Amino acid sequence: MIEQELSFAELFEQQCSNTKNESLTPGTLIKGTVISVGKDAAFINLDTKIDGIVTLEDLQNATPPMEVTVGDEVELYVINVSSHEIRLAPHFSSRGAGFETIEKAFYSNIPIEGKIIAVKKGGFDVLISGKNAFCPLSQIDTNFVDNPEKYLQQVFTFRISKFEQNGKNIVVSRRALLEEEKKEIIKEFLAEYKVGDEITGEVIRITPFGAFVQIANCLEGLVHISEISWENVKNIGDFLEIGQKVTTKILNIELHEKKGLQISLSIRKTLANPWSENFSFKEGQSVTGTVSKIVPFGAFVDLGQGFSGLIHLSEMSYTKNVTKATDVLEIGDELTIKIISINIENQRISLSLRDALGNPWDTFESKYSKGSEVSATLQKKTSFGFFMEIEPGIVGLTPFTLVKDSESFKLFESAEVGTVFPLIIEDIDVNEKKVTLLPADCAQGNKTQNANTSTNASANDSFTNTLEAQLKNVANPEK
Repeated sequence: MIEQELSFAELFEQQCSNTKNESLTPGTLIKGTVISVGKDAAFINLDTKIDGIVTLEDLQNATPPMEVTVGDEVELYVINVSSHEIRLAPHFSSRGAGFETIEKAFYSNIPIEGKIIAVKKGGFDVLISGKNAFCPLSQIDTNFVDNPEKYLQQVFTFRISKFEQNGKNIVVSRRALLEEEKKEIIKEFLAEYKVGDEITGEVIRITPFGAFVQIANCLEGLVHISEISWENVKNIGDFLEIGQKVTTKILNIELHEKKGLQISLSIRKTLANPWSENFSFKEGQSVTGTVSKIVPFGAFVDLGQGFSGLIHLSEMSYTKNVTKATDVLEIGDELTIKIISINIENQRISLSLRDALGNPWDTFESKYSKGSEVSATLQKKTSFGFFMEIEPGIVGLTPFTLVKDSESFKLFESAEVGTVFPLIIEDIDVNEKKVTLLPADCAQGNKTQNANTSTNASANDSFTNTLEAQLKNVANPEK
């Protein structure tokens, strides 16, 4: 009884298999399980009376190449069905029987092999099963094609998009297949990777703003120029080359409806951060560097080894009032500068050009003292006094309150900026960078009554006469 039931079940299954077998036609996309792999072919269980067979050569020529082992599930096209075999393939072979193969591939929507034999205006001539077809330039790849000749003599898999005039007008597309494949690759990528993961790839294109790295077939990411190295990268070619294998870190993943999957990568984030390892700079240290960027508030200097620092406008000169960095610096200038502060946490280095050049206040007391006579240039008039430049970087003040009652006051008021005055140093405070300057008739030392009163008065008169004479010469240069 059991044998009869089993026999009936087997007959029923066989009937179902025969029905499924008869329903298979060329062009059918079918799933199956690999049950055996031989020297030249693999056998596929399709739940039909006859197992399917696919050559290993066809699997290797697939895009991408397929490697199978027993137990693998595969999806293949039915190429031919006979009473003794079901021929399968990932696409039609270019060695098919010409016109009939191409026509069957078109109507069955089966991919077919073709060889690029010539570059022509707008695209390529493709040889498919002995027939010429045309592939538009835009349909040969998913990326921009800047060198069509690199595709010559290569064999690819295409989808026939147009078959007209009894095969006289055949148009094919490789891009259509790549985009289908890319959808699956994107799906697998999103399931496997996330932001922060590291992934290896190959540099396939370099632009002024970054490098594109292929991280999977039909899938690439962008390494922006700022993410190539901890060093200041001016020329990407100095750091990367086409075909170079690189390890990157995923910074961002965005899936756009029109632009597709956009992946931002970083090479430098896979490298040791120089701010946390081997940091050797110290405050007060003199270093050399190259001006790499000029901004409204100063200039950035490349210090090498991935470090850069900022020279603020206020740190550019002791002798000039710098309002624009371009007045004293240009991109590419090599400088010696002094480090004035380091902020490890915010990764900032503040630099001073003026400290490296020397502070004139450091030598001031060796050249001047209280009571010294100096020639000072009127730099600016204010409501509280007159700013007088003794030498570049050294500016003193003649206070309004100390000269308003003197004979020299009118001379100061009427003088123009740039007028030179003979003055006496009344007070010095190097730490505060302050110098008080007075004309001789106001100087404190000349008001002291002592044994040299007459001598000082004579000197005072001479000093005032000199001042008046200089001012008259400035006012009337023709005389």
